[in-house]
Amino acid sequence: MSKSEQDLRLEAIGRRLSGESRIAICRDLHRSESWFDKWWAEFRANPGSDLADHSRARLKVASVVSPELEAMVIGLRQSFETAKYGFIGARAIWGRLLDLKVEPLPSESTIQRVLARHSLTHPLGAGAEGAYYPWLVAWEANAIQATDIITRHLKGGLEIQNFHTMDWFTHAAYLSQHLDKTTDTACAHLLKSWENLGIPWIHQFDNEGSFCGGHTHPNVIGRMVRLCLWCGVEAIFTPVYEPKRNHQIETSMVCGVQVVGTARLLAIWLMLWLKCPTLPTCITTSTAPLA
Repeated sequence: MSKSEQDLRLEAIGRRLSGESRIAICRDLHRSESWFDKWWAEFRANPGSDLADHSRARLKVASVVSPELEAMVIGLRQSFETAKYGFIGARAIWGRLLDLKVEPLPSESTIQRVLARHSLTHPLGAGAEGAYYPWLVAWEANAIQATDIITRHLKGGLEIQNFHTMDWFTHAAYLSQHLDKTTDTACAHLLKSWENLGIPWIHQFDNEGSFCGGHTHPNVIGRMVRLCLWCGVEAIFTPVYEPKRNHQIETSMVCGVQVVGTARLLAIWLMLWLKCPTLPTCITTSTAPLA
């Protein structure tokens, strides 16, 4: 019956203690001298050792969260969600733990795993790409319109707020650009869009503060909603955490930016070509700044 590796180690140490040379021991046991030196050093450091294999498990697992820290993360998330306004995500929780000088400080990904383990996350929409998102069906022009804002950052830090309003039935759109997205600006855009597109029966918005009246004072009807009611328009808002409910205007904004950019380049090229017909017959985004 063949001996186990541990038995060979014990035999080698015993024979060495009896005065046998390590070369003879290694030759008889078919082991290398480095193998013998390793376990001889182990015996010298700890004579009572049984020379068993050492555990290869990590001495410290950084990803393990203590029950106390996990309870603190859950408590912060629940308190954030019950607040009137503010962020509730993993980064907000990480920032609060940093302020509290918690040690060791968990990473944002660790906090996110704790939230997901306790079903405290809010997936966008229904959490599935194939989820069904019901919406109203426009039966005629000006039946339903939707307005949204997309922010563009220019070089130098300047922000441009692009307001988009689209008719769901005709897909007619009205766009305006502003340096802010206050309620005054939103109302001015809405009036101008109704002047160009017509006043709808229903107007859909997302939960932007300038649309709903802000998040610091609940149960208050904002100026945008009051404007809609005064003009006989029913204002509706998409559910929180569900931007796909507003997919019509969201999709049109991306396409609109691309189309407007291409049309602007063509207009610049045409203007320069009329002044100088020897210009090349194509223009790219890299040559647009030169124009």
